[in-house]
Amino acid sequence: MLALALWLLTALAAHAQAPANDDPCGAVNLPLQGSLCTTLTTGTNVDATTTVPNGYTVQGTPKDVWFKFTTAATGPASFGATITVNGNPAGLVQLFSAAGCAGPFTTIATSASSTPNTSAPRLVTGLLQASTTYYVRVSGAFASDQPGPFTICVSDGPGTAVCDPPTFGTFTSTSPTTGTITITNGVNTVPPYTVTIRNATAQNTFGTFTTSTRTLNLTGLTPGSQYETTISASCAFGTPVSTTYTFSVPITNDNPCGAVALPLNGNVCTPVAASTYGATPSGVGGSSSNCVGSGITYANDVWFTVQTEATGPGSTSLYLTVNGTAAKRVVLFSPSSGGCIGAFTPVACVINSGSAGVATPQLTATGLTPNTTYYVLVDGVGLFTSAPGGPFTICAASVPPCGSIVNTPSTTAVTATSARVLFSPPSTPPTPVNYTITYTPQGGQTATVSGVTSGYTLTGLTPGTTYSVCVASNCTGGGQSPPVCTSFTTTAACPAPTTLNVTGITTSTAVLSFNRPANGVDYVITLTPQGGGTPITITSATQPVTLTGLTPGTTYAVSIVANCGSGLTSAAATTTFTSAALCPAVSGLTVTPGANNTATVQFTGPPNATDYLLTYTPAGGSPVTVPVTTSPVVLNGLTPLVGYTVSVVTNCSGALTSAAATTSFALLPYCTNVAGSCFGPTISGVAIPGTTLSNLGTSCSTSTSNSAYSVYPDAGNTTATLRRGQTYQLALTPGVSAADLTAWIDYNQNGVFEAAEGFQVGFGTLAGSTATTSFTVPATAPLGRTGLRVRSRTNGSGNTPADACTTFGTGETEDYIITIGAVSATQPAALAAQVALYPNPAHHAFSVYLPALLGRTATEAVLYNALGQRVQQRTLEPTSAGVGAEFDVSGLSRGVYSLHLATTAGPITKRVVVE
Repeated sequence: MLALALWLLTALAAHAQAPANDDPCGAVNLPLQGSLCTTLTTGTNVDATTTVPNGYTVQGTPKDVWFKFTTAATGPASFGATITVNGNPAGLVQLFSAAGCAGPFTTIATSASSTPNTSAPRLVTGLLQASTTYYVRVSGAFASDQPGPFTICVSDGPGTAVCDPPTFGTFTSTSPTTGTITITNGVNTVPPYTVTIRNATAQNTFGTFTTSTRTLNLTGLTPGSQYETTISASCAFGTPVSTTYTFSVPITNDNPCGAVALPLNGNVCTPVAASTYGATPSGVGGSSSNCVGSGITYANDVWFTVQTEATGPGSTSLYLTVNGTAAKRVVLFSPSSGGCIGAFTPVACVINSGSAGVATPQLTATGLTPNTTYYVLVDGVGLFTSAPGGPFTICAASVPPCGSIVNTPSTTAVTATSARVLFSPPSTPPTPVNYTITYTPQGGQTATVSGVTSGYTLTGLTPGTTYSVCVASNCTGGGQSPPVCTSFTTTAACPAPTTLNVTGITTSTAVLSFNRPANGVDYVITLTPQGGGTPITITSATQPVTLTGLTPGTTYAVSIVANCGSGLTSAAATTTFTSAALCPAVSGLTVTPGANNTATVQFTGPPNATDYLLTYTPAGGSPVTVPVTTSPVVLNGLTPLVGYTVSVVTNCSGALTSAAATTSFALLPYCTNVAGSCFGPTISGVAIPGTTLSNLGTSCSTSTSNSAYSVYPDAGNTTATLRRGQTYQLALTPGVSAADLTAWIDYNQNGVFEAAEGFQVGFGTLAGSTATTSFTVPATAPLGRTGLRVRSRTNGSGNTPADACTTFGTGETEDYIITIGAVSATQPAALAAQVALYPNPAHHAFSVYLPALLGRTATEAVLYNALGQRVQQRTLEPTSAGVGAEFDVSGLSRGVYSLHLATTAGPITKRVVVE
């Protein structure tokens, strides 16, 4: 009894011990499974604890365990993964990136069950990097989820990598109208980025621009406004991706202590951008004879300061100008002893007394104290109307300001050395006496033209140069408006030819046409053969130009440079073309199987063909060559259920021949007008483990009968030899969407897939996952070639063994040719005798060993219980010494089990007793 008690205590202590992978540094390594999950890793979260979150968050106290895997260097497993769990305790799967097991962990993807005690859906991602280790956290998804065992595996992800959009950091305000946002690159996205900024408050587009920098410097923002910033990035593997970030610009001058200083710019009134969006009443009162009433109430006001000059016109007077419907009242206050928090006394005030759309008058203040700071309040309260929050500009000047020209200036008659500048005068008084024009070449010195009264022609410009040109108004009293600018580019002194086009291509000549520049004299054309060779140079004063001396079947790079005289030449314009081959191969080679063991070959031959040699070769047979003079060609006396290769060689005059055009087909007696659709669900994988049939990663195609139908040749990985009386597994993988899957084998070889020869493979099998089922070849099946058909259809639409030829609206149909082979009565027993299985009976585990002769390739091993239920499945990898593996059966009930091994020599079954 004492020994029994000690054993029980030891067992309980072991049971209470947390799993080895209870934290990330104990993560169990998951092998990459390729396109199919054939080896499942067993896990459990019984007695697991909650890992302290590091870079991620959790709900409650989930019992989690950890796994990890390393992506491949190349191929689908280098950029994507599919993580599949089975077992109700695995309700949540999270995929992380991290520099190491200590974290922090960045979430890449999450898959969670929507109902308690249910396994999580398959997690698929294409956002991984090659040769990188990733961590997987598995737990329950709900507080009521019960811990327990589960299985997990990692297979290939999507067929192509996907892209994660760049992300924005937090907006940082650097001034009332400027700020910065940082950009973090997304996975597989590449700069430059296209950024579109929209003012959501004002409902207008702020700007769109392209940038490659990691920090956006934003200017001209409106205080109090909310902006939507969208960034779009090119994806290295597909369509562009984008994301949107929303931020608000704070109002810093909502009260007098945050007042924005206005520059007193003498004779130029330089506008400062501002806004009353989000402003609140400051509660400052007072009275003024030129404002409304003796008690003034302000609403949604913003504040500024302006300092008078020590001497001169701006020392005792100033002029304030606002522009924008949000600014309906402007009040100038004298300073107070308490500064920004003291009492304010109105000195001058203007109010908009007109209806909506009427400009607010200019505020004129006189009798001011020199070198003194005054406060300015602006709000949206008018005499008859009030304005909601919005943007406006404000400026201060020491002399009466001068209005800016209407809109931006325009440029016309732009040549290589001149351009005419046009503009419209201000729309409000005072009227300018003249204008000042400045123009600056990119990277050069600014030139000024004064006293301009109307449009003006700039001369002496540099060809091919971008200029900035600005126009400022000048008024009586010395006032000058801020400049209004635009840009233009002078034409090149010798523009390059455009619209290059090569036509009339033969084996030795071609014709080049192009658009000539107006001042072009002649043109130098250079033809450079791809892969080396002597360039050909042609000079011509006209176009089109005949290109001669070409080598047949050669790709040429064409470069053309214009000569405009006086030593001026253009940049090179380029294109490419390929000269015709001496004897081109046929194109559009297709084969259509017909009735009575015939097939029709069609192709399009080149113009200089004299005849053709058509060769068709049955799989494993001798080639048959037929001279033909035209297309189509009917082949007779073909053998059904045999794959054929067809090649066509062109014969041309002068004893010249082309390269062979080749295709393949199989003559099948089965129905092919079965419709379906390549939009899903398709068939992306068909395999019979332990045989040569392993057609994975296929794409759907449409046949000549407009059916989603394909037939594969009886060669390589698209055929197999199946032995009479032997049991095999068929594995089908749907693509695009979930599918019902059915298969047929024409065992009696009567050219019909009968319902009795069909078997269901999967119901509602998810895209990318694999459904498997077992089938046994009848011991009386005729020997020789026969057909295997697999079909997919949308889940629940009906796909049964009676539907081999049913017209489907969805799904795909694939036909294969297989061979039924004989097996001797002693072969299974002889093969089984070569496999060692011990101990038998087994208590906690047993080992199996296959000699190298049987284990030259990966061996699929499936353990079944007495009810025929699969309880374990593994793939045994080969070694030079054979295949060895240990099976843990400690969790299985006592009884008789059978181990099925799919070896290169045929299927083997071993009996094992578990006690």
